[in-house]
Amino acid sequence: LEKNGRIIKTNGYINDVITDEAISFIKESKQPFLSFISYNTPHSPMQVPDKYYLNKKVSLVGRYSNKENINKTKSALGMIENIDENIGNIVSVLKEKDVYDNTIIIFTSDNGLAVGQHGLLGKQNLYEHSVRVPLIISGPGIKNGERTESLVYLNDVFPTVADIVGIEKPETIDGLSLLPILKDSKATVRESVYFSYKNFQRGVRTKNWKLIKYLVEGKKTT
Repeated sequence: LEKNGRIIKTNGYINDVITDEAISFIKESKQPFLSFISYNTPHSPMQVPDKYYLNKKVSLVGRYSNKENINKTKSALGMIENIDENIGNIVSVLKEKDVYDNTIIIFTSDNGLAVGQHGLLGKQNLYEHSVRVPLIISGPGIKNGERTESLVYLNDVFPTVADIVGIEKPETIDGLSLLPILKDSKATVRESVYFSYKNFQRGVRTKNWKLIKYLVEGKKTT
């Protein structure tokens, strides 16, 4: 891995190594801190420690279940279990440091499934299984167990955190603060969202509808 500009050799599973570094950073922090923890699983190569893989049971469901690679699915489920465990370890350290109740925790992802309900289109498209990702926010003053159907972007995270902690936001940012939604799950900050993928896919989404436009060999298709 690269650390502070140098390539170093590490021991252990990648997520465990990342978590250990994050925990060391949190323990050593004496001032308010920001820790951006970027796990790279679940993702190929589909490798996970045996304790998350062995004895893992998989039920075959869905349109393409007869083509499902059970070993791959077991590995993916093991990777998710590993993430759950590592996040739990981080939360435990926050509690030991007595800063958990004063810490904003955000869990999200960069994209959705690699293979979704549209078959082998993968994540390189604008359908829901690619662009809809988890976004879970907890922290002081945020109600537990609330769910919202509001449309948001990942670039809304920065202005949201800035609003919560009372930091002035630059006027040039594109994101919108989600603080109104955190205070009222029925609130909304935008009526539509816009998507794009490379130079041949564009999409726009409202609460009830989505329009996707493809540019294939010089012809536009919707």
